[in-house]
Amino acid sequence: MIQVTQPNLLFKGQKLYRLSKSVENQTNSTINVAFIKFIAIYEADSLELTPSRKEILEKLTAACKYNPGQVVYVNSGLDKVALNNLLTKYSPEVVLVFGDIEVSRNLTNLKKNYPFEINGVKILRTETLENLEKVASEKSLLWTSLKRMLNL
Repeated sequence: MIQVTQPNLLFKGQKLYRLSKSVENQTNSTINVAFIKFIAIYEADSLELTPSRKEILEKLTAACKYNPGQVVYVNSGLDKVALNNLLTKYSPEVVLVFGDIEVSRNLTNLKKNYPFEINGVKILRTETLENLEKVASEKSLLWTSLKRMLNL
C-alpha cells in the first residue's frame, strides 16, 4: 500500500464522483423524472454501450417520437431491475425490454414482440440489442410491434 502524505494534493482540486450502479437509487439532478416517458431496459456487462448499440437505442426512441430528454436507458446487467420501482419513479408511457430480462416476479415469459399494457404503461419485450444489431428481420419485427403499440 502506498502512503499518501498530502492527500489534498492528490487530485489538485478536481471534484470526485461516486457512480452508483443502480439507476433506481440514483438521485441525478440532470434527469427530470416528470418528463421521462420512455424507458429502455437492456443487459450489458459494462457501463458504456457500444456505439452501434447506443445508435440503435437512439434511432428507436427518435422513430417513436421521443426526444433524448424523455428517455432513460437502464442497464440490468450491472444491477437487478424492478419494474415497479421504475414505474413509480418515472411514470413512463412506454417500457421496452431488450432480451429475456426478469423485470418483475409477476411478469414472466413475456411474449417477444407482443405489446401489452399495465396500468396505462405500454410494455414490449424484444430481442437483445446484440441480436438486433446482427439480424435485420428482428429489427423489422420490433419496428412493426412498436408501430402497432404506439399507433405510429
